[in-house]
Amino acid sequence: MKTLLLATFLAAATAGAQDCYRRYDTASEAFNRQQIAFELQQLNHQLRIQQIRQETLNNIERERFVNETFRHIYEK
Repeated sequence: MKTLLLATFLAAATAGAQDCYRRYDTASEAFNRQQIAFELQQLNHQLRIQQIRQETLNNIERERFVNETFRHIYEK
């Protein structure tokens, strides 16, 4: 009887431990997905900042070109 009780207890404890590990894995995976999503969002923000900087530089360069062109036209 003690052996059966002990075996039942061990089986229940093992099942409980497996369930805890399963829940931990699920929570860990969810955290990892959230972390990856956050990092992707940060990379997208950095990329957008770089795009805005490049657009600004392009606009400045275009404006300089237009100003130089008009200056040459008006100086003639």
